[in-house]
Amino acid sequence: MFMIGMSRTALLGEVNFTPEKGIASMSKDLKKLGRVAAMVTASALASAALAQPGSGDPDVIVGDLIGYSNYGTNSTGTPNDNWIYAYAIGTTSCNVAPVNNSVNDLLWVASTNRHPVIGQNVYRLSVKNGATRLEMIGQGWLKHGFTALTQSLCNTCSGRGGSVLGVGCSDPYSSGLNGSQSNLGPRNHINVTTGFFPYPFTNPGAGYSAPPAATAVIGRRVQIKRVDINPAQNPNSLYFSESQYVAQDDSAERTKSRGNYPASTNNASYRRATVTNNATFSLNNADSTRRTSPAIFAWRDYGGRAANGNFNLTVDNEVELVPLDFEGDGRFWVAGRVTDLGNGTWRYEYAVENLTSTRSGGGFKVPVPAGVSVTNIGFHDVDYHSGEPFDNTDWASSVGGGFVTWSSPQTFAQNPNSNALRWSTMYNFYFDANTAPVAEDVELILFKPGTPGSMFATVKAPGELPPPPCPPCIADYNESGGTPDDADVAEFFAAWNNGEPCADANGSGGTPDDADVTEFFTLWNNGGC
Repeated sequence: MFMIGMSRTALLGEVNFTPEKGIASMSKDLKKLGRVAAMVTASALASAALAQPGSGDPDVIVGDLIGYSNYGTNSTGTPNDNWIYAYAIGTTSCNVAPVNNSVNDLLWVASTNRHPVIGQNVYRLSVKNGATRLEMIGQGWLKHGFTALTQSLCNTCSGRGGSVLGVGCSDPYSSGLNGSQSNLGPRNHINVTTGFFPYPFTNPGAGYSAPPAATAVIGRRVQIKRVDINPAQNPNSLYFSESQYVAQDDSAERTKSRGNYPASTNNASYRRATVTNNATFSLNNADSTRRTSPAIFAWRDYGGRAANGNFNLTVDNEVELVPLDFEGDGRFWVAGRVTDLGNGTWRYEYAVENLTSTRSGGGFKVPVPAGVSVTNIGFHDVDYHSGEPFDNTDWASSVGGGFVTWSSPQTFAQNPNSNALRWSTMYNFYFDANTAPVAEDVELILFKPGTPGSMFATVKAPGELPPPPCPPCIADYNESGGTPDDADVAEFFAAWNNGEPCADANGSGGTPDDADVTEFFTLWNNGGC
């Protein structure tokens, strides 16, 4: 291949063009020169493309969550639990690509789809019936980026900004910008795996729906119901905000470097917030931002409790966190926590956050051994709003076949807009059981067809029922009282044939054998224990 640095003399030498040649020969050489020029042009274009910002390995993270806009509600009259309150979260992005060159700059072009979109969510950590639960209580539409500054929050900025977020650079977007309704686009337009979205979102073209006009005050912004944000109704609860940046060059290019596994696994961060009990239930920053950790980590990071049961801002190491990476798709986080309720039952709490999966979650299964009693089955999700096409019907739950199962109301084939666990959302699954926990594989089933259709995460789940206690008097094996009789013999041999530990009449351990039969009949013949 001809290289872009090839000299003019070398090119003419390849053609070997001289005036002494005839017309026909000269024509052939001119054609050859045209082919050479075309090859050089193609090589130059390819080299230029490789040198473009965003063609290398940019890495955008949320470096900080920097404040809130508290918009209140558009409801009037006597407040009720379903009143909606609106919020926006300020964010600062950082390009933490390790090598400082322009190909690792993140594209930030306002007039095309080569800019990031910014998601905003709110969560609450509470104690529910003796056990801790982290729930997602609000989500907003996506802020579309328009230009990047050259600050240095995370690293030393390269100085490149405007239409790129240069390596080492940071760019703050205030809560006011992130709450500007006209610049908030729908989530359903985004392929989070590749970062692609149609532009402009107001006129997205075939295959997409243009969003409706934003409702006054609350439209498109983070929406939270009064019952979920009112401190008086949620005593001793903790609140957290989360943001996530999605960009094509961060998603697609870095996926290639990981062999078709999801690359953008560090593009969400969270921060604790407090709530003021005022007319808008204002959110305020607390602590520092937990960079590159999605909000599901708050369950572990802040789940520790004092002796009185209240949260004390310490770690709860009983919370398990397991990543699930679906090849060619994205990442989920599965979390679990088991609490002994002290009455012979245990609360099994699970949360699943979809970080970057376009295929989404459509089912969740927890194994339960035969005979285990399962009660108080529950589910929690977060509402889509402002014209998103997704259904908000709760998932159905069932017990059978050795599992507790939750499923989307409809399959993808039945309704592509059924309530699925879509990217940048988190759902809860929980129940009580009368057996202690053991390590088991829970199954996450994807909503959209593909391979694999599901994956497993090893967390704690209900164990087997303990064996019944052995008869206190071995000769009275059926515990009927009185003198041992033939019914006791029948009961003993049933246990002995099954190899049950209680048939070890002589206490020697191991599988019951003939010596145990001899011991049993000795006691039985004597009419005593």
